[in-house]
Amino acid sequence: MSEKQEDGQATGDLGQEFSTTIEADHPTPRYVYHWKPEDMRGETLYPLNELKSKYPDLYTEAADQYENREFLRDYVIPPLGCKWNDALFLSPIGPEQIRAALLEQDFDFHGEFYEIDASKLAPERTTIYTFKDIAFDAVLDPNNYVPYSPENLKRLSTIPEATKQFYKENLTDEGVLYFAHIPHILYRGTLDVTDVRTIKV
Repeated sequence: MSEKQEDGQATGDLGQEFSTTIEADHPTPRYVYHWKPEDMRGETLYPLNELKSKYPDLYTEAADQYENREFLRDYVIPPLGCKWNDALFLSPIGPEQIRAALLEQDFDFHGEFYEIDASKLAPERTTIYTFKDIAFDAVLDPNNYVPYSPENLKRLSTIPEATKQFYKENLTDEGVLYFAHIPHILYRGTLDVTDVRTIKV
């Protein structure tokens, strides 16, 4: 079953400008990353709220991650004007960096990730949540977001020391909040991953 993206592709001058800037500045990361769901269906990544009508069983399973923090679902992302679960969550930091940081704590982390061309995300539908503050209500503060741009992508593409410290203090045999303090790229839309490369770590 293959489902094509309807409204998430980067189009127009902004998408082209982003792509051109990345090509012109080689050190700027060309990719962003999304953890591939173990039970992925089709070839489209859906925000949680869209998953509810598309695949109700998958929605129920995915929604379990919000146990005891259900209030996050109603939070509005200030730069995008949509609810928290109306967006896809991606990372500017590659999974190899996450695995390396966890190995420093003797934790053998594994996962499969989509490596997505950064220019596929239309800047007008995308923002970066810096995640400097781990408090839940920090997501409501517009000051905790920066524009999705090649410059910010480059600046935020190294795993923060705060994340390594969080691993050191909170890691258990069951794991940890792997993306604590790692900037979140929030994208309002769906993403077609038909021809997207995956990375296993």
